[in-house]
Amino acid sequence: MKPSEMNEEQRREYNRIAKQRQRDRQKQDKERLNIPNARDYVMPEHQQKQLDEYTRSVMTAIAADLNLEKLTDPDEYIITGV
Repeated sequence: MKPSEMNEEQRREYNRIAKQRQRDRQKQDKERLNIPNARDYVMPEHQQKQLDEYTRSVMTAIAADLNLEKLTDPDEYIITGV
């Protein structure tokens, strides 16, 4: 039924529902903007230092287990990425 064919009460109900849908869409758009982006995250410096220290100790342990003086570049890349 078209809004022009509705009586006053039906138009009010139609407008109320339409306004509620509009508010729901606005709320969803606002919530979508509030979701942080992972690319924007910066790890605190002290945690980064701890992670680097742990990575070096793991690389040393793996190199010792494999009887290597130093890991190859691809191996280092994999360990530092994890």
